[in-house]
Amino acid sequence: PKRMGEIMKKCWSSDPQFRPDAKDLDMIYGEMTATDAEPLVDANPTARIRTEVATGDMLYKVFPKAVADKLKAGQKVEPETHNNVTIF
Repeated sequence: PKRMGEIMKKCWSSDPQFRPDAKDLDMIYGEMTATDAEPLVDANPTARIRTEVATGDMLYKVFPKAVADKLKAGQKVEPETHNNVTIF
């Protein structure tokens, strides 16, 4: 996004006096909107979410495919236990 690019350029300035300090960055980020920070802001998220819920596509964004398939088919999903788990 343009606004984030401008902030980054200021932070990379070869002249330290032109770089924003932590307080300035906190104020700048606090005043930013989602449009300033996110390159792809959904203009109508409510309609998109309703469509995903209606078609069942949201299940695949929340659960692993095997679980989403069972839920979509109306089947019961048994909980699994694992001794070791790594999360990235």
